[in-house]
Amino acid sequence: MLVKSLAILPSLLGLSLAAPLSRVATLVNPTNSTLIARQNPLFSQESIDATLARPALFSVVAYCSPGVVTDLSCGEPCDALGVGDVETLLAGGDDQLIPNFFVSHDIATNSIVVAHQGTEGDSLDSILNNLQILLVEPNPEFFPATVGTEIRVHEGFHGAFEQTAADVLSTVQSALVSTGATRVLTTGHSLGGAIAILDGLMLSAVVPEGVLVETRVFGIPRTGNQEWADFIDITLGDNFSYMTNQNDPVPGLPPQFLGYQHASNEIFIEAVDELGQAITVEECVGQEDEECAAGNSVFDNSVDNHRGPYFNNISFGSGF
Repeated sequence: MLVKSLAILPSLLGLSLAAPLSRVATLVNPTNSTLIARQNPLFSQESIDATLARPALFSVVAYCSPGVVTDLSCGEPCDALGVGDVETLLAGGDDQLIPNFFVSHDIATNSIVVAHQGTEGDSLDSILNNLQILLVEPNPEFFPATVGTEIRVHEGFHGAFEQTAADVLSTVQSALVSTGATRVLTTGHSLGGAIAILDGLMLSAVVPEGVLVETRVFGIPRTGNQEWADFIDITLGDNFSYMTNQNDPVPGLPPQFLGYQHASNEIFIEAVDELGQAITVEECVGQEDEECAAGNSVFDNSVDNHRGPYFNNISFGSGF
């Protein structure tokens, strides 16, 4: 695993330097040269559309600048959400140390949505968020349930989360009252997904009774230790899921020998066709299922898989 981590580090520093748009429709399952007999149940296109499709669209828009997200003038990504179906309540970030983020009222689903941008490969501050890999205690202001436990979280992801946590918390709480929304969704890709997990855990402890908190994220790295993974499982349960794409190296980082562990509820894409549609998607079992991303070869990885496409020809990064 150490060999893998060192070998892919140069390419990971430019994760979000998205491939040209012309390549999106030509990526055809470039990885998984050695397929194994799969035992896991398949995750249907209907399930993707029901639980992951709309969160993915919000995660794409999170890569846009706050100015265009405010009035949803970011072109095709915003149009895909349905401009009349979404009202932006807060947009911020500096595309560097503080990844772009926004909070919106998704009128179409009567939800409050929090979405965060992933790593920007041309920003040193953004990259440093990923490289601060010490495991630290969560801030008790936002995670009082972790006080006195062995729960630890990635220092860089936690620091990025703290930059926006207070604003996210107050905006969501106010929006639940003003809109009557009955659901909160936190979402993001890569680093943005890691921050969204922290958001989801924070918000799940403070929203009014009867409000559902869901966290649906994509291409995430490991975010904490074993106790942190268990905390996600216990707190969010089936309202949490994360999608991994073929031989994306990011879900394998930081490596487990440093004490990191993924939570349960991984959805693994084994193959994508030339039109950008996932054709083999599995429901993974428990934490670190060897039939899914945890079983990828240490000698075979693809940063293209990190960007996409994942499904419905959706890819992530500023270029998309």
